Amino acid sequence: MVAETHDNSAVLGAIDSDSIARRHLLAGTAFLVLAGFLTLLQVLKGTFPGFLDGLSFWSYGRLRQMASVITVFGWLTPTLLGVAYYLVPRLTGAPLRLTRFAGLNLPFLAATVIAGTAAVGIGTGDGFELFPFPLWADLLLLIALAVPAVVISASLRDRSESAPSAPLLYVCAAVIWLPAIAAVSNLPGQDPVASSLLAAFTTSAIHYLWVGAAAIGIVLYLIPKLTGSALFSEQMARIGFWTLALAGGAAGYTRFTHGPAPDWLETVAIVLGLLLVIVAVTTFFNATGSARGHWESVQSSIPLRFALTGALLLPVPIVLSSVAGFRSVAAIVGLTSWWDGTSFFLLFGIGGWATAAFVYAVLPGLLGRDLYDQNLARRHLRLSLLGVTSTSVFLWLTGMIAGFTWAGGSYSGAFQNTGEGFFQTLTAVSPLWVFTLIGVLITFAGQLVHAYLVYS
Repeated sequence: MVAETHDNSAVLGAIDSDSIARRHLLAGTAFLVLAGFLTLLQVLKGTFPGFLDGLSFWSYGRLRQMASVITVFGWLTPTLLGVAYYLVPRLTGAPLRLTRFAGLNLPFLAATVIAGTAAVGIGTGDGFELFPFPLWADLLLLIALAVPAVVISASLRDRSESAPSAPLLYVCAAVIWLPAIAAVSNLPGQDPVASSLLAAFTTSAIHYLWVGAAAIGIVLYLIPKLTGSALFSEQMARIGFWTLALAGGAAGYTRFTHGPAPDWLETVAIVLGLLLVIVAVTTFFNATGSARGHWESVQSSIPLRFALTGALLLPVPIVLSSVAGFRSVAAIVGLTSWWDGTSFFLLFGIGGWATAAFVYAVLPGLLGRDLYDQNLARRHLRLSLLGVTSTSVFLWLTGMIAGFTWAGGSYSGAFQNTGEGFFQTLTAVSPLWVFTLIGVLITFAGQLVHAYLVYS
C-alpha cells in the first residue's frame, strides 16, 4: 500500500492543503464543461464549415486553439494541481509550504487562461500549438505555472522519507516539468521550421510529461489505496518514470517524419516513441498486479474502475503514436487527423479517467458529504468510454483515409492533392466527421453528468 503519514505536522499541513486542493478540483470541473463545449463547437465547425460562418471569433482555427487551451490549462491543470496539493502532505509527512501563494495562484491562473483564450478568439494570438497566447499572456501563464512548482519543491524539502514513492515521484515531477515546458515554448528567434519542431516537442511534453505523468501518479496512488494492497512493483514504476522523462518530449518529433527535420532527428524520435511503450506496459502491469485478487472491490468502486480504465487503455494511444512515426506509416497518416485522435484520447480519455477517479475518490471527503450517485457515476464511465474511444477511432480512420487519398491520387495521377483535387479527399472523409461529431456529443454528455455529480 502507498505509505501515508499521519503525524501532527502532516495533519495540520493537510488542513490547509485540503482546502486548496478542494478549490482546484471544483474549478477544474467548471472548466471541464467549457472545454467540452468548445471542443464540440470545433468539431461542429469542422463537420459543417458554414456553421457560425462570418464570425471570425468562431473560425475553425481559433476554435481549435481555444478548445485546446481551455482543455489543458483550464480543466486539466487546476485539477492535477489539486491532486498534487492533496497528495504531498500525505505522502511526505510534511505540510504543504507557501499555501497562501498556492491559494492565490488559482484565481490568477483562471483569469490568465480566460484572458489569453479571449485574446486568441479576437485574433491576437501567435498561433503556437497549445501555447497560442500573445506574449503578455504567455508570460502571465508562465508565472501561474511556476508558482505550483515552487510550492511543491519547497514542500518536498521537508519530507520524512529518504526516497519519494512512485505516485509522489510522477505527480511532483509533472508539476515541476510544466513551467519548464511553458518556458521552452517561448524561446525567441525561431524560424518557421524550428518553431514547428519546437511545437511538436512542447505538445508531446504536455501530453506525456504533464498530463500523462500526473495521470499515472494518480493511478499508482489510487489502486493500492482503494484495494488495500501494496503497489505491485515500485521498481517497475521507477523504470517507467525515467523512460517517460527521457522520451516524453522528444518523441513528439515523429509528427514531422518526412518533414524538414534532419534524418537523424527523425530516427531518434522513432526510437524514443518506441521507448514510451515501456511506460504504458509498466503502468498496465502495475495497475493489474495491484488490483489482482480484489475484483470485488473493482466491481463496487467507481473510482477504482475509472483508474483501471485509464491504466488498461494507456497503451492504445502510445502504441498508435509510436507506430505512426515509422516512415512507411507516416507517409500515409502524417499531418492528418490521426494525431488529433491520439491527442483526444490522451487528454479526454487518459487524463479524464484519471482525474475523474481522483475526484470521485477524494472530493466527497473534502466536501464532507456524499458526492455522487453510483448509477450516474457508472453512466459517466460508460458515456466517456464510448465517446472518447469512438471519437478517437473515427479521427484515426479519417487520417488514414485522407492519407490514402493523397497518396493514391499522387501515385495514380487520378487527381492532384491541391485545388479541385482536394475535394476528392473531402468527399471521402466527410461521413467520418459526422460520426466523430456523435462521439464528441457522447463525450460531452458524460462531462455534463460528471459536473452534475460534483456540484449537485
